[in-house]
Amino acid sequence: MKQYTNELTPPVLASFKNPFSAEQLANADDEQRQIFKSHVEEMKDRSLLAIWRFATTGALTQNGGKIEKASANDSFTLEDGSEVNRAMVGDYVVYPDGTRAKIINGS
Repeated sequence: MKQYTNELTPPVLASFKNPFSAEQLANADDEQRQIFKSHVEEMKDRSLLAIWRFATTGALTQNGGKIEKASANDSFTLEDGSEVNRAMVGDYVVYPDGTRAKIINGS
């Protein structure tokens, strides 16, 4: 699994300017395309200053741990079709040596 950060890298900035893939545009109907176009137009003069990613089931920590089971009630569908839940304070991270740590802060 790829590890992400909240860093504003050139690819992140580029995805903000062009948030819809060619496939999404091709599969959209006229009304959806108009909504997409309106969104891009609205955002074109705005600057992206920061992002905050959610930690989810299976996410990797900076120190090599993996979120064991995320317990928030909301879920996200990934590109491969699988669903993951958002982690929250009280969930656990498991490290390669088997130790576990409780998430005590949600920044």
